[in-house]
Amino acid sequence: MKRRIGERRVILGLMGVPFVAFGLGILYNNGTGQNLAPSVEAIATALFGWLWIIAGFLAVIAMLASGTKKVAEEVGYGLLFAPPFVWMAAYIITIIYGGGFAPFVGFLITGTFVVLILYLARYMRNG
Repeated sequence: MKRRIGERRVILGLMGVPFVAFGLGILYNNGTGQNLAPSVEAIATALFGWLWIIAGFLAVIAMLASGTKKVAEEVGYGLLFAPPFVWMAAYIITIIYGGGFAPFVGFLITGTFVVLILYLARYMRNG
């Protein structure tokens, strides 16, 4: 009997793999290089790297999970939501403390990821 992986799970895998790669890039480059405030940057380097890696890896695991389909998908999308949301919060902190224009652009980019993930999770559930 052939096992079919649904569209929501394929999206989890397609988004999870780049999350792992992005997190590895952060750790390998020893910093985010994303114009965060120095205090946020000091905390953020390892945290952000591992957050992206773990979320991406677990999203791929959720894609392959054979248990309760809905639970695995909801957990996977929740995990994909966390890294860009935390990163967006770091940009907001940097903007509040006078970080200038670059953190604002970063906020817009990560905010777009947050909205995209929320949209895909909802659209694929109802669509």
